[in-house]
Amino acid sequence: MRFILSLALFVYSSSLFAATCNLQVSGKLIVNPLQEKSSLGWDQYFSKQEPLANVEVRLSGGKKNRAITKWQETTTDSAGRFNFEVEEEGKDCEKDYKLRVKVKFASSTINVKKSRNRTPDWYKVYQSPKADVSFSGHVDLGKVVFRQSGKWDRGSEVARQHAMIWLVYQRLNQYLGSLSPDDSELNHTFINKFEIKYPNNKKIIRDAKNGLTHELSYANPINKTISIIKNDRMNDLKVSVLVHEMMHIWQYERMKSIDYPSNRSIGNWALNKTRGQPGMARYLIGNRDMHDSVDKEYVAFQEGFSWWFEEIAAERIFSSEVPTVLNRGRLTREVAASLETMDNHDVGWRQILTVLTLREPLAYIYGDATTEGKNAALIEGKALSIKKRRCESSTVSVATILALSSNHISDTTDDSLEEEMEEGLGPLVRSQMTLEGYFQRADFLALNVGIGLDQEITDKYKRLIDPANDEEYMQIFCDV
Repeated sequence: MRFILSLALFVYSSSLFAATCNLQVSGKLIVNPLQEKSSLGWDQYFSKQEPLANVEVRLSGGKKNRAITKWQETTTDSAGRFNFEVEEEGKDCEKDYKLRVKVKFASSTINVKKSRNRTPDWYKVYQSPKADVSFSGHVDLGKVVFRQSGKWDRGSEVARQHAMIWLVYQRLNQYLGSLSPDDSELNHTFINKFEIKYPNNKKIIRDAKNGLTHELSYANPINKTISIIKNDRMNDLKVSVLVHEMMHIWQYERMKSIDYPSNRSIGNWALNKTRGQPGMARYLIGNRDMHDSVDKEYVAFQEGFSWWFEEIAAERIFSSEVPTVLNRGRLTREVAASLETMDNHDVGWRQILTVLTLREPLAYIYGDATTEGKNAALIEGKALSIKKRRCESSTVSVATILALSSNHISDTTDDSLEEEMEEGLGPLVRSQMTLEGYFQRADFLALNVGIGLDQEITDKYKRLIDPANDEEYMQIFCDV
């Protein structure tokens, strides 16, 4: 009897003082974009060790000879770091566990996935080689790098390229966030969820004919999906292409950024006025191309806007490349001979927005309609310093251009909605994607919201942009 009682007490006391086991698993998620072909240009903008921020990470585990189950999920921080702390009571902290770590390129605003998949893949980035992990202690995985010849899915070509797409998105969205004003409700980051499909290659569409590519990368304005092409003829996995297509999505979001009244005639009117998205889709279906000179200004505007932001990204996010500024001779020969027709061309809109946002506007000489060559002459060094002493220049911020595409109406049930949208408070409407309509909107927002450009300024920029004019910045803005 005494023996049985002692044994019972021993078992009871053991259960009272059973160990609480704590396991910590950490690491840093990184991608090496430099292993892609140099023709794709990634080596211009990135290093070998680029952290992957805001990536979903899943830790799973299990005992020897048992199934691995999901334990926890987290997201990487801005430096790509992740950390799990798993606590279990009643374990003996034995050293016979196996671990697995997977990541997924998905968030509340973006999914990066394969073309035919409905959802993003979970990519395995680590698995313990055998069941010898103690449930007590710290497992530091160090740098977990997506690269060629990497272990598990880290070496997969598609997984590595999805990590690169994610890297561009995060850098772009971070920059857009930095342009969002602190004292305003304006938010310049991506608003709603969209998807990027890569590699995309539809077998029913021919890759090329007579040297011309038929299948192209594009942003679908209806379902907010970006398709990046990779086929036998081309690979569009370039920073410029990704930024261009993502900024199409950015514009599409702004066009549909308010809830229009559903049971009122004004709701139907407002929706029709901002139907830039389906309009773009119909134009693409009917014309196969939305670049160069087009007969719809809203098409030229949206293509030119995305092209302009490509160069903003190259200059201010990923590198320090100087933006392309055409001289008036080239504008006349290749784009438009007058200011009145510049807004029918995507290059015309790229030139307009680039000239507005130049960091050093005094550095460029535009010439006249007879000027030879391609780009505006660039002045540097002492000559530029002399010009700066004679003329105090100003420039339009990138944030201001983004604000011109944004909605400034908070109450969509107001009876004045129609008037407010026509004047320029709501999302961009088609009539405001002409040069005249765009500058009128800029003037209205400057007067009523405090964000924009007044007419005196826009009239001066019209003179500078005009291919038929011969005045330079100093003459127009400083009367020198």
